Amino acid sequence: MRASVSPNTTGSAALLEFEVAVRKLSNSAITLDIDSKTDSTLKDYPEISVSLQLPKRAKPYTFACLVRNRTEHDGTVIYTCEFDWGATIDPLGAVEDLLEYTLEG
Repeated sequence: MRASVSPNTTGSAALLEFEVAVRKLSNSAITLDIDSKTDSTLKDYPEISVSLQLPKRAKPYTFACLVRNRTEHDGTVIYTCEFDWGATIDPLGAVEDLLEYTLEG
């Protein structure tokens, strides 16, 4: 699954957007594969926004996330992020769709 990521901040950095791959997705966290060039920009931001469309769901979501871990692996950087429901728009709808999606797999 593909997603886009941007720093969760104010100013011109908030306009940056990068395409990434979703490695793992649960109803509480997301793990992303990020190329080293993108990591060089994002590594200074402990909070990011992740936008994606879950398969078979009509509505795309943008999740506020807290970066909990960054690990270099085979030329990419793996970000393990926890969803920040207090800063996510429509958190109840997002949680419901995430739960349905994870239970289907």
